Amino acid sequence: MESLLKGTYTSMEDAYDNERYGHATYDCAVELIENHQQYDKAEPYLWCVLGHCAGCDDGPCPTAVVDLETTAECESAVYNYLGFVNRKKAAPDYDHARTYYDKALELWPGNCGAMSYMTELHLTLNNATAASTTHARLCEECDESFAAPLVASMGACPSPTVTTEVKGQATLAGLSLADAQQNEFVIVAALADLHEVETTAVAVAFSSYTRRRLSGGVVVSYTIAYDDVAPALALDAAMFDQALTDAAAASGVADVFDAVETVAFGGSEAPVAAASESEESGVVSDAAFRPLGRGVLLAAAAAACLL
Repeated sequence: MESLLKGTYTSMEDAYDNERYGHATYDCAVELIENHQQYDKAEPYLWCVLGHCAGCDDGPCPTAVVDLETTAECESAVYNYLGFVNRKKAAPDYDHARTYYDKALELWPGNCGAMSYMTELHLTLNNATAASTTHARLCEECDESFAAPLVASMGACPSPTVTTEVKGQATLAGLSLADAQQNEFVIVAALADLHEVETTAVAVAFSSYTRRRLSGGVVVSYTIAYDDVAPALALDAAMFDQALTDAAAASGVADVFDAVETVAFGGSEAPVAAASESEESGVVSDAAFRPLGRGVLLAAAAAACLL
C-alpha cells in the first residue's frame, strides 16, 4: 500500500503529502474507508479534507456531494469518520475516537451517524449505560435505518406510540360565545367525562351561531385524543346536557348553564391515526451511510482516488 505521508511530520493532522498527491476530497475518503478499509491511510487524508471545510459557508464544500453544505456539517461528517477510522485502524485509539465523535455531535447535534458510531464505541468499551443512553437518543431523533446495525446488540427501537383522534361538534343553545370561552373548563370537563379520558386529552374551539327568531348559541368543535384505539361509545345530546350540568355544578357555575340546551351532538368523524407508526424503510446492513448523516452511499470512482 503506497503511503500518503510526508517524509517528516509532527502529527496525523499535517502528515498528508498534498504537494505530491493533490488536495484531499471527501468522496475519495469514503472510497478509502468504505470500499477498501484502508483506515490507517485514511486518517491523515481526512485531516486534509477537514481543512477544506472552512470554505463551505461561502464557497465550494467537500461534503456537498452528500448534500452537507455548511462548515459545521462538513466538519462534523469528517470528525465522525476520524472517530470511525481510529476505532478500526490496526492499533485502535478509542480515546481519540470518543473525542472525535463528541466533536462531531458538538458541531452538528443532529448527526445521526455519529450517534450510531458512538453507541458502537460504548459497546466496544463495555459501557452498557452510556450505550443505552446514546441508543435511546438515536432512536428518538433519527430514522430507524441508523439504528438497524445495532439491533443485534441493543434490540430494535421502540415503536412510536399510536394516538387516535375522534372529532365532533356540539351545538349549544342559550350560551353566548363569551360565556363559552370564559367557562371552557366546564365544557372540556363534560367532554372528558363522556369520552372517558383526562381533560388534557380534550381540545375545543368555539364559534357562534344564530337561529331564526330565537336566541343564538355556540358550536363547540372538539377533538378527543386516545393513546390507543378509540372505544365505541353511544353518546347523544341528552347525555352531554347531563354532563354539562354536572361539570358546571362541580365548578360552581351552575347558573351559567341553567338555560343551556344541547340541540345537536356528535357527528364525529371516523377515528384517525394522529401519529401512526413510521413506514418500514429498507435496512442497510453496511454501516457505510452512517458517517454521512444521510442514507446515501457515495459511488466514487476508484480510479479517481489514491488507493
